Amino acid sequence: MTRHQPGEDVVDPVLWRAPEMRAALARRDIARVYQLLQRRGVTQRNIALLTQQSPSEVSEILAGRQVTSYDVLIRIADGLGVPRGYLGLAYAEDDDLAPPRVTSPPGPGAGEVEDDDMQRRRFFSLALGFAAGVGIDASTGTALATPTSETPVPNRVGRAELEQLRSTARMLAALDKQYGARTIRDAVLAAMHYAERLLEAARGEEVERGLLAVLTDLRNLAGWTSHDLGLNREAHGLLTEALASARAAGDPVRAVSALNHIGCVHLGEAAPNEALKYFQLGHLPASESRSGRASALLWGHQAKAYADMAMPRAAVDALARAEAAFHGRDRDSDRPGPPLLDASGLDNLAGRVYAMLALHDRRYATHAVERLMRSASQDQQTRTRRRVLTLNRLAITHLRLGDTGYGVRVGNEVADLVPDVRSERVTRKIGALRTEALRHHKSRDAMELAQRISDLLEPAA
Repeated sequence: MTRHQPGEDVVDPVLWRAPEMRAALARRDIARVYQLLQRRGVTQRNIALLTQQSPSEVSEILAGRQVTSYDVLIRIADGLGVPRGYLGLAYAEDDDLAPPRVTSPPGPGAGEVEDDDMQRRRFFSLALGFAAGVGIDASTGTALATPTSETPVPNRVGRAELEQLRSTARMLAALDKQYGARTIRDAVLAAMHYAERLLEAARGEEVERGLLAVLTDLRNLAGWTSHDLGLNREAHGLLTEALASARAAGDPVRAVSALNHIGCVHLGEAAPNEALKYFQLGHLPASESRSGRASALLWGHQAKAYADMAMPRAAVDALARAEAAFHGRDRDSDRPGPPLLDASGLDNLAGRVYAMLALHDRRYATHAVERLMRSASQDQQTRTRRRVLTLNRLAITHLRLGDTGYGVRVGNEVADLVPDVRSERVTRKIGALRTEALRHHKSRDAMELAQRISDLLEPAA
């Protein structure tokens, strides 16, 4: 089996100091260690290469097989670069007494240990070069900027830290809606990790509930951005963790959000039967929350699952329930918790359901176009990704109904917006628009639209 080269930094050593990772290592819970590595971007294949295990062995461990052999534990520790003491395989060096680590960026003298004075002089020399515009390899600056230790958390967490974390979560959610997951997923994972570490500090009950609520929002966002990038395995894990922290916080609305997202990931995997289980399960916390919009969200996605399964009567009935719940007495606009569904979102759900039903029964086409256009008109400023997906569905619907001119016009609007969004889900969806445009080979405009989309997809190929 091919091994990684000595000195190759595949796993950031800072990761081993994270509280959750340290706890898993201390328990010798190798399955959890591998899960945390995957969450930080280390693939199962890389884990196998580094630890000299077969992919099937890694899969078995991830599935829950315990590792008790001393030799295997040593091989895992040395392969991944885990200090043996963290696994109880040797005396652990006290972190507080350990000498500071010094990193050497690439270049002359790389690999030599520098004292503080030497490093300060070199840093100033490089900074002077940057300031003067001297041509220095950009990778040098990247290496210098790589942190070697985590940001310390306060000994006690109060309302100030909680509000700062809330502001960060709100900002990241807004950026995701506007630009898509690729621009912010790493930042979401970092904020989520910081929230997990804050829960290790002393805090009062009110702050603890607040931290759990924000951690749930960040896990939900991390899971959804993972799905947006096609990382569905990671999405399922993160969203399940979001459900756990929502329950720990006693927050049924956030539990609904997590269950709904898990169901939507299954819809994206073309598994509507599996998705329905989660949407139906979500009605338990939705009833507990007395939130009309929580119920409306679940009924709306149930309608989409039924439409995926070509069950029009069930889909229309579920949509009617969603409308009733959304416009019912429990409008709960002032209820605490994450925003679950707005008017544009309801129109978007209804439009997608009717568009799918219109493929088999054209009577639904008018409803599909009306609701999709209404949703797109409301998402012009802050929800670029959803607007692109809505217009994409609208263009496909018009093309399939034979309205080639309008379908092409909307399709070109989609092509105009796609470069502003960093989302693998958008990339996959516009591929369907290209396929539909190619079916209208007698239309020069449709062929030009198909070529435009092909040019947009080319970098992703």
